[in-house]
Amino acid sequence: MGDLPQEKKERFHWSNRFPLEKLDSLVSSYFEKWLRKNRVFLMKLDHFISRQIDKVKNNKQTDEKKEEIFKSPLVENNKNGEGDKKEEHI
Repeated sequence: MGDLPQEKKERFHWSNRFPLEKLDSLVSSYFEKWLRKNRVFLMKLDHFISRQIDKVKNNKQTDEKKEEIFKSPLVENNKNGEGDKKEEHI
């Protein structure tokens, strides 16, 4: 078993100059922070979209209620949308 050739020693020596552990910890901490921030953003986006959907649903329901309020008790809508008058019993 002999010593490593000079070329491999230089490459090995060159790679030891970088603080890989520090670099790895910096990258992993940055990535964790980025993931947390994205998770919070996605939660806020989900909440916003849910509120918008609820508003649309509520508006649709209130529109239907408004139509019911203004319907005459004497007029009944058919499937075709044509109104048939009921006879009043006085």
